This record gives sequence, C-alpha cells and structure tokens, in this order.
Amino acid sequence: MSICCRQLVPGLERFELSVESTIYFCCVEALQNVAKHAGPDARAVVEVLTSGNAVRFRVSDDGIGFDPRAVRPGHGLVNLGDRVAALGGTIEFDSTLGRGATVQGEIPLP
Repeated sequence: MSICCRQLVPGLERFELSVESTIYFCCVEALQNVAKHAGPDARAVVEVLTSGNAVRFRVSDDGIGFDPRAVRPGHGLVNLGDRVAALGGTIEFDSTLGRGATVQGEIPLP
C-alpha cells in the first residue's frame, strides 16, 4: 500500500484537540482498513481541508472495493461514525466493487 497525504488549504490552522484527535483516529482507522482489505497494490490518499465553518477529511483508495449492500460495517467504521457524531459531524462510506473505497467526514468547527 502506498499513501499520499494532501493538505488542500495552504497554512491550515490547528483545530481544537477533540476535532484533531477525531480526524486523526478516523484517518488511521480508514488506512488500517485499506491495508487489510484493499489489496497489496492499493494506493490511498488522505485529504484534509476546511469548508466554511467545518473541517472535512477524506481517505480514499483505488483497491478492490466492495459492495456496500453485501457488507455490514465493522466495529471500526461504527466507531468512526460515533466519534464524528459526538462532535456534531457526519460521515459517509462509499465503495464500488473493483473501484476502491472512500471514507469522508465533516466536523463543524466551534
């Protein structure tokens, strides 16, 4: 697995510890899923940007993907959703068989 990280806003400022730690945890969990499930040649991209009064993050890969209707989210993905929701945010999971997967979230800034 290879990983590319992009900071899409030059000079991105620090956020409250709860926001930063949630983004960090979510990105690490998503990257662990890429390492476990996407296949040995998968590439992952991590993106973080601010959008209005929120911070957005996305982890996407070009791995083998899966059919979301055929797979129940595991504890890791459920935990991601709980962490983001605790800060008033939202999270989305998307995948297409043969075309990779994406986890993206948005957390409002205080």
